[in-house]
Amino acid sequence: MERINYKPFNTWKIMAKTAAFDNYLAEYEQWFDDHYFVFLSELEAIRSVFPTKGKGVEIGAGSGLFASALGIAEGCDPSANMREKAIGRGIKAIDGIAENLP
Repeated sequence: MERINYKPFNTWKIMAKTAAFDNYLAEYEQWFDDHYFVFLSELEAIRSVFPTKGKGVEIGAGSGLFASALGIAEGCDPSANMREKAIGRGIKAIDGIAENLP
């Protein structure tokens, strides 16, 4: 049997693809305004499995739209523009990606 040699995550060269989120933040936000009932439906789906106690962090917090609605105070996202928007919504947002958390 062939042995596979896996590299730990922290040795991978990871480059987040953020251009779409950096360049189209306004369109992202507008989509949720235009499809408000979809947004509410997604929130309810998340709430149905969301813990009722404790502290959470959102990985891939984006603009903080969902984190702020769910009462999540902290998150990370690789997109600088999305993080700025999240910070404006009161989220403590830092640079990071799921595959290599800070």
